[in-house]
Amino acid sequence: MRLHLLLLVGALSISFSSIGQEVTEKDIDIGTALFITPNSIFESLETQNAESSLYLNGISPSNGEEGYSSVYANLGEGFDYGQFTMSLNFHAVEFNSEEDRSIIVGGFSYRWFSLRWNNGALEVTLNNQSDVYTLDDLKIEPGKWHNVVATVDIANKEVRILLDGRYFEIVELPADFTLEVVEANVSDHFLAFHNNSNGDVFHGFVSQVKAFATSFNLADMWLQYNQDKVARYGK
Repeated sequence: MRLHLLLLVGALSISFSSIGQEVTEKDIDIGTALFITPNSIFESLETQNAESSLYLNGISPSNGEEGYSSVYANLGEGFDYGQFTMSLNFHAVEFNSEEDRSIIVGGFSYRWFSLRWNNGALEVTLNNQSDVYTLDDLKIEPGKWHNVVATVDIANKEVRILLDGRYFEIVELPADFTLEVVEANVSDHFLAFHNNSNGDVFHGFVSQVKAFATSFNLADMWLQYNQDKVARYGK
């Protein structure tokens, strides 16, 4: 079951929490934010910095190709798979159903979370694509900047998605849902822009990539969207 609604920006009465403070690069294990900038922990000789964004060239290292620009960040051992939030601005050069559809992927081995494109819609996957939720009302397209704030709250069996500060959807997980990476009790605290399992990659630009070691409610998600928007557009 999913709940979808259109948010009218400015029509919300929001109680801001501490996450509304300006985000700087901090350790994920103290429950704040890991702020990924083009020249911080995402570093690669093949990565180009264009318009203050990180450019990813759509070549997958999973296929053994050289010259790729899709890199990993280690979120640290304090990262909680069952309670986290990710946010980013992204501008795809292209999307297609063959290989260029991933946007962001959590996990090198277990792929415990990902966002990707599916025929014009945003899609959430969990457990190495074993659990797939296509959000048909949340439309994304190449050649355009989008912002997404996604929060995973396993305790409440929910994944909450806010797209472009306007479209909000809740994915209700089964009552017995578990994350395989938690059951296996392994360390797979990586974040990337390609899927090491199927070779899917993101081809385009990203900015304001952040990971928080806590789940967000709608008010905090909307606040985070506005921070990302101001950082991108200056207003």
